[in-house]
Amino acid sequence: MGSVLLGLAAGFVACGSDSSGAGSSAGAAGDSSQAGDDESGAGNSNAGKANGSSGAGASTTNGAAGADNVAGDGSGTGATGGEDLDDSGKPLLDGADGITGTADGMVFTRTMNARASLIVPEYLKLYADDGMQGDWDIDIPSKVGVYACKTQMGADNARISLNNQATSNIRGTSVTDLGGSCTLEVTRISPSIEGRFVGVVVGIAGALHTITSGYFHFATSPVGDCSLANDPGVPDGMDGATMSVTNIESAAPVPWKCGASGALGFVGANGGAQPSLVFSGKIEDRSRELQLYGLKSTGTFTCGTDGVSLTSGIGWGGEQGGTCTIEVTKFDATSVEGTYEAALWNGITSAHATVSIAGSFRGTPKLP
Repeated sequence: MGSVLLGLAAGFVACGSDSSGAGSSAGAAGDSSQAGDDESGAGNSNAGKANGSSGAGASTTNGAAGADNVAGDGSGTGATGGEDLDDSGKPLLDGADGITGTADGMVFTRTMNARASLIVPEYLKLYADDGMQGDWDIDIPSKVGVYACKTQMGADNARISLNNQATSNIRGTSVTDLGGSCTLEVTRISPSIEGRFVGVVVGIAGALHTITSGYFHFATSPVGDCSLANDPGVPDGMDGATMSVTNIESAAPVPWKCGASGALGFVGANGGAQPSLVFSGKIEDRSRELQLYGLKSTGTFTCGTDGVSLTSGIGWGGEQGGTCTIEVTKFDATSVEGTYEAALWNGITSAHATVSIAGSFRGTPKLP
């Protein structure tokens, strides 16, 4: 825990430090909170405002729990036994990111342009090539287990494809309606990706090619592990906030990673009828912001019903929605501090994504 606090301390400032001009600083934080992000619609400081006005009830199902465990039970709908799987391909990558496999006795190891992309939360695409020599292209479920290839990709299906440009007669994909097949085991999904595969791919004119000793490895996974979410609290004598992503529910990729945790610096405070505390910083190289509104005393408050609200720039264009609870444990002229939990929405339609966050905060208020 001590090492975590040292790592987070850079995001905090000494209590009581000058926060003059907080009104303009807070606005700047909202406009620049997405600097460096690739997502469109960034910079909207009101994105994901949790005011309770559009309804509560975000689910807390954690689909990523246990993602770092090693498979041993062949879990997964549509799974096969994996009797022919082995680790003989692993040494060929020697720890590098990429994919390797043997097709009709020829070894194809690809480590250039290696990448793992989250297509939807249920599965990922793995890719690696070797310049002009061709590539491996594999779809895997985003959870540990043993899976069979099927014609239609789904949450519990897999697919392997070999495009070999150097020897054009050995290439194909494992679509089952043409006679292809595969058994693929995902042994690790986060924080790295690892697994192995065997199968038969269908190539030119229906030619079948046997794949053995398949293995893939990617050091960085786009799939988070929600169990890694951690809040060490704000160090004594410092102003700042912490933020941990505790759950994500979305039908499409979002620029947040479940389990990501970090510190935010104290930007300043605004007074008036709707006082606020503003925090900003970077978590896993992405700009994040936290704004707490309406805190006037100690107590536990529910957004939307108790006159308080919480906003976090969630990384993509959003509308108001979601829920939050803020517990204020200290409130006086020198410090406002407490904890929060929120389930932020990025829209008000049924297709919205929900990003759940939690953390602690401490800031110097600007009292009337």
